[in-house]
Amino acid sequence: MKNAFLRKQTARDIDDQVQKILNDLGSPQPPLQLEDVRELLRLDRHYYSTAEDGVLREVAHRLRVAGKQVLARPALIGDAIKKWDLRALYLQMVRRCS
Repeated sequence: MKNAFLRKQTARDIDDQVQKILNDLGSPQPPLQLEDVRELLRLDRHYYSTAEDGVLREVAHRLRVAGKQVLARPALIGDAIKKWDLRALYLQMVRRCS
């Protein structure tokens, strides 16, 4: 369905921001858990509200999210070391923090 109220660029920006959120959630199947979306936005609202993307911004976002999660739950460092996988510090652990 075509949106008659938004300019094409505005609709594209919204779609891009929604896609960033869905990608970071692991492309979940419907229904979308709004608690997970709220937690993601709480961790780094600025990243998801900007249309400016780049490698540096992505790295800064991942470091910011990981840092906040480690501060909320220091045991994540131990989990990451046990797994030898730094992705353990990222969003997959959000559900454990909740």
